[in-house]
Amino acid sequence: MMKSMTAYAVSSIEADNRTITIEIRSYNSRNLDIVSRIPQGYSVYEDRIKELISQYVERGRLEIRIQTVTDLERSDLYELDETKVQSYVNALGQLKDQWKLDFEITPQLILSMGNVIKPAENHINTELISEALISCTHDTLKALDSMRRKEGDYLCNDMKQRLLCIEDKLNVIENIAKELPLIFQHRLKERIKILCAELMDIQHERIAQEAALIADRADITEEIIRMRSHLLQFRNIMDGPESSGRKLVFLLQEMLRELNTITSKAQHVEISHIIVDLKSEVEKMREQIQNIE
Repeated sequence: MMKSMTAYAVSSIEADNRTITIEIRSYNSRNLDIVSRIPQGYSVYEDRIKELISQYVERGRLEIRIQTVTDLERSDLYELDETKVQSYVNALGQLKDQWKLDFEITPQLILSMGNVIKPAENHINTELISEALISCTHDTLKALDSMRRKEGDYLCNDMKQRLLCIEDKLNVIENIAKELPLIFQHRLKERIKILCAELMDIQHERIAQEAALIADRADITEEIIRMRSHLLQFRNIMDGPESSGRKLVFLLQEMLRELNTITSKAQHVEISHIIVDLKSEVEKMREQIQNIE
């Protein structure tokens, strides 16, 4: 199974006269890294939210932001701070008595002292908020997971096309490799002719033996077999139920190792040119795999 580590999701829910909005963004990361921005008073739910995230996401950097808007905030409701008003009245009365001052304690005077009217208190029903917050987190994570899967499917289809391309080029290399013994025999014969300046007869059997030894050292059959095995494993992992990013990165590294070995052993111009194309395909796949969970 392939999931992209890049995605975005947002969900909202109504509960206890307020709207809770949860926004999650995910990016590439080697491990699971969670950054949370939670309003004051909601931090008690942070561990539970991180636990939920770990059920949906195994790898990636996640930024989760929680916003709340209450009905009181939307309707601009305020209330009188009676304690503060009483304190002002008591202080002003003491001022009049102690200094024999003659003034009237009016509402305007009290209001001028400041901080007498405050936003109406909004008491939180913790049980309702807890249920709503968890439900909204689940909804957001489901949406995030859906987006990660869709992007992963797109990358998976692209990978499969590249795997087919690699297989086709491996078939070409294999066909060329079948002709390598004759090529090495002809190459060896030409070199001996030059060295001997055609002054002596050439033992064709001996040349064939030497060419066979060279061809054996240059045999790339095992490397081609391992490449095909890696391609098969690659497909199985992509279609499997588990996260695949790390395993696929390892397989691509092994593919590059096999391709380098083929180049050094074959010592054939056309094969070398094909290997360059194959390595280019593998490198492109490596870049894309960096975005896979």
